[in-house]
Amino acid sequence: MLKCEEAAHYCDKLQYNEASPWEKFTMKLHHLFCRICKEHSIKNTKLTRLLRRSGVRTLSSSQKEYLKERLRQEMSN
Repeated sequence: MLKCEEAAHYCDKLQYNEASPWEKFTMKLHHLFCRICKEHSIKNTKLTRLLRRSGVRTLSSSQKEYLKERLRQEMSN
């Protein structure tokens, strides 16, 4: 039987199309017995869809480094 922690990990992998057929199967089987994990998967799927539709973008690595450096400078003054 799949543990809830593993099911949560498989759920995340499913959201990014990285889960194997076996992982998909064992997670669906786990959902038959665990309502909490099933609800988590449903909410996780909704959240992923909303984020994809929203067009949210993250900073590039160079932008992150620039902000870190600026913060360091401001904190040292």
